[in-house]
Amino acid sequence: EIEEIFNDKRFFDIVRPYDGVFDFMRKFRDKIIVFSKGNIDNIYLKRKWLDDCGFKDIELIGLPLSLSKGLINMRKCGYTMFIDDSTNNLEDCNANIRILFKEFEHETEWNKGWNGAIMNSWK
Repeated sequence: EIEEIFNDKRFFDIVRPYDGVFDFMRKFRDKIIVFSKGNIDNIYLKRKWLDDCGFKDIELIGLPLSLSKGLINMRKCGYTMFIDDSTNNLEDCNANIRILFKEFEHETEWNKGWNGAIMNSWK
């Protein structure tokens, strides 16, 4: 059921980015690669959403839901920073710097147990 929501264009019509994220993306657009998990419909809608928001130049690499983002050799890109809201994704990746984005003060199912750097804002 949740996949149906994320595969619906209406979701992307109403979704709003975190405060400050577009400023961050504009400032670092030449250094950003977006890695995102989803099915083909969801990845297509994410690409369209990024394009519509003015980020056609930012690369989007889509991965099937069943694969870990840890399969990507981030160090091949040089010195890297990986920001994610999932502890599992951060633990699996080989980025030089790994930061948990945690919007809420309380732990959620997907961000439990992270002992590294945490950010709560894109500003």
